[in-house]
Amino acid sequence: MMGVALNKMSILYVVKKISYDEIFPFWEKLLWKNRKSPIRSTNGLTMEGSFNKQIENNIPTFFGVFLNNKCVAVNSGHATSNVEYRSRGIYVLKEYRKQGISQLLFKAVHQQAINENKKILWSIPRKQSIQAYLSFGFQIIKEVSDLEFGPNFYVKKNIIEQNIK
Repeated sequence: MMGVALNKMSILYVVKKISYDEIFPFWEKLLWKNRKSPIRSTNGLTMEGSFNKQIENNIPTFFGVFLNNKCVAVNSGHATSNVEYRSRGIYVLKEYRKQGISQLLFKAVHQQAINENKKILWSIPRKQSIQAYLSFGFQIIKEVSDLEFGPNFYVKKNIIEQNIK
């Protein structure tokens, strides 16, 4: 178990590392339903928008948020360079949204990036999810519309150990 956190409504959520087998159903059935490209544990996209197949060999870390032993949200992260770490595949079940759960997942990925000595946390959220990222301190780099589930934004956050919200 990684940790526990109370959200704004004083509900106790447990954040812990999970396996690829545990995150995959969220990705396949909810986040990327009917996805055309294969779902893999990592992705070769770079923060600059190019593709680097070597990134797919990096070891990802998967996180789940649990309420009463039920997984209600997931996210993952993996290194994309010597200094960059990507947050990827966040999904919060609809009935648990707007409770600060995404922020718990961002904290977990942010801490993992620190553990791996990275300096930048980045992601490619969908337009409808951008506010959660901005609330955690991500900044928009650019908007893109050519991704499978777009429109999306490239976002980044400089990692400073003391600034975990």
